[in-house]
Formats: sequence, structure tokens, C-alpha cells
Amino acid sequence: MLHANNQKWFIFGLLFLMNGPTLFSSPSIDSDEPAGNIERNWSGQATFQRIAELESEGILNVRSNIRILANFSRLAQQVKNLKEENKALDESLSEVSSLSIPTLRRCIFQNITLKKTIDTEGGHINHESKHYINNDKILNECLRDYEGSLAQHLRGKIKRRLPIRKDMSPLGEHAGWYEKRIGLRATHQRVKQLEDENSLNVRSHIRIRDNLNRVREQIIDSEEERNRKIDQFNYPKEIATCVRAAAEFAQIVTPDISVVHSQFMHCFHNPLFRNNPIPKED
Repeated sequence: MLHANNQKWFIFGLLFLMNGPTLFSSPSIDSDEPAGNIERNWSGQATFQRIAELESEGILNVRSNIRILANFSRLAQQVKNLKEENKALDESLSEVSSLSIPTLRRCIFQNITLKKTIDTEGGHINHESKHYINNDKILNECLRDYEGSLAQHLRGKIKRRLPIRKDMSPLGEHAGWYEKRIGLRATHQRVKQLEDENSLNVRSHIRIRDNLNRVREQIIDSEEERNRKIDQFNYPKEIATCVRAAAEFAQIVTPDISVVHSQFMHCFHNPLFRNNPIPKED
């Protein structure tokens, strides 16, 4: 027992001499402080190897030339940014559904008008009606404004390429005494803080390397959600394509007004809005 205690204190003293007072210091959690020799080549060697793999993959915002502690702060910010981006996409989709599309439809049907005339010459009353379709205004005002609105909502929103899912299980190997109490003590404290904040999908009792794998899955989930939301803008873009085709058709052949009307109406029968129908005009 005495030998084991002496060995523990020998390791402690050796670490302190090699790494100095910075071994257990608490650097700023938001700084990109370079990793020390002990952290990189001894206590965190396996973790840095994993960070280098994740850095080359390009999914996680990590750097292999900074402290592991700082990388978890970068990951917390990345997850926060993704949540905000997904929330903004939800708001954009809602605005397109509730405002942009109804405005387009209203503008179109305001430019399909019925003109009635009454002829009373010779003692007879003749009713005449004629439809007028202002295709120029539909194409150059209604549709232009709608497509401009979509472009504004989608500015900078490009789908990201994601890696093929790999079976990373188990994602929860328990951290050993040395890693948790000495080698990566400050990082485990930061992980515990993030776990309590529910900022990242991390667990303070498992290895730091496994926590990185858990965060990788969390970020890929958020990125996939983001890509799905961007895909939902395909429906509003299809409406624009359909409206353009209907307007150009009416411009070329002058068909029966009921045909034109039904073609425009067809453009707004879209699966995206089955559970959130477009408001009808008054």
C-alpha cells in the first residue's frame, strides 16, 4: 500500500516538474491556447489523435494544435450556432408559407380580371364579358418579387456534405482515474459544466475521446436537420417554376380563362402546406 502511494506521488511530482504550474491551471475556456508537451504527448495523446482525425474530416470545429479544453468550447459554440441557424430556417419557411406565397397568389389573381359590358342598342340588352390576363405584370412584378423573397431567405444557405455514418459504439467507455483526476482533469471539469448546461451531448464520467465521438454524432444530426430544412425550400421554388410556365402558356395561346385559372391554382396545391394551408383571399 505504501509502495502504491509512493508511486502515485512520484508520478505527480514528475508531472509537475515537467509541466510546471500550468498542469492544473485553469486557462480561459474560450481561448485557443496551445497544448503543452505533457497534454499532447502523454496525458492526452490518444485524444489528440482523435481530434486530428476529426479536424481532417472537416465536420467538427476542432484544432489539433490547441488544448483539448479549448476544443470543447469551440464545439459548444458550433452546436449553438447550428441551433440558431436551424431556428432561422424554421422562421424563414414559416414566413414563406404565411406571407410570400399568399402574396404571390393574390397578385396573380388580381391580374386576371373580368370586364363586363351591357349593350342596350335597338331595345335589346346584351351582356358581354371578357377576361384580361396581365401576363407581363404576373411575370415581371408578382413572380419577380416572389423569387427575390426566396433568394433573400436562402442567401448563403448551401447544403453541406456529410460523412457516411459509422458505428462508433460504444460511445461511453468510463474514464480512468488518471485521465479524470490528473491527466485531463481540467477538460473533465469543462465537460461536466457543458453536461450540466445541456449544451453538448457529453457525459463527465466517460473518456474525453468518447465524448468527442458523441459530439460528432450530435453535430451530424444538426447538420442533417439543416439540410432537410433547405430541401423544404424546393417546394416554394417549384411554385415559382409552375407559375412561370402557366403565365407563359397563357401568353402564347390565349386559351379559355377557366383553363388558365386552373393552371395557376394547381401551382399552389403543394404537399408542404397540407398541414399549414395557405390563407384564402377575402
